[in-house]
Amino acid sequence: MKPSPAPRHPSTKNLLREQMSSHPEIKREIDRKDDKLLSLLKDVYVDSQDPVSSLQGKDAATRQKPKEFRTYSLFSAPSFVQGA
Repeated sequence: MKPSPAPRHPSTKNLLREQMSSHPEIKREIDRKDDKLLSLLKDVYVDSQDPVSSLQGKDAATRQKPKEFRTYSLFSAPSFVQGA
């Protein structure tokens, strides 16, 4: 199954249609299947791994612990906040 081409921008649709009708060899070249190129692409194998970030490389013991933040609502605030 051949992949579908990307959508054309409306401003170039007429220009592309005109060029394709006046130069039919362009259409033939686009539709031509290149067996040599296809065989080369089938031989390509990519083995990829994400790089280790600098934070992952650090020892967990050297990292700072997150600071503790507390929030208070009007109903649960300590007495010095409520003005008692």
